[in-house]
Amino acid sequence: MNATFPKSERLCSKNCIDELFANGEARRSGGFTVKYLRSHMDETVGAENFQPLPKILISVPKRFQKRAVDRNRTKRLIREVYRKHKHLLARTPVSTLLNGMGSNIYSLAIIYASSKVPDYAFVEEHLPKLLEKIK
Repeated sequence: MNATFPKSERLCSKNCIDELFANGEARRSGGFTVKYLRSHMDETVGAENFQPLPKILISVPKRFQKRAVDRNRTKRLIREVYRKHKHLLARTPVSTLLNGMGSNIYSLAIIYASSKVPDYAFVEEHLPKLLEKIK
């Protein structure tokens, strides 16, 4: 799997973001909150709608980290760890879904809500575990 983070994998649509926060499920661990929305069966059946990876939104609220330098560093660390571990969220093939043996995550928001600026080892420890849990 290609270990990049292109624009096509970023969640940018206001409608999709609103739907994610209105209808999504959430998990927490170590200051991270992951909100995710599983795709509906009718959305994944068409080949044009099938994407191998979910769309991602990364957020670090100003409420917790006041300095833009700290927020940007935290987002950069989260992006890097996600890029290295995104294979954990690779979508299952449609045939597997039709047999009732899996579910796909359509969109995902990773929110870091702590005033402490994390180091790489902290993010590397907590984020992959959280991604594995929601799979």
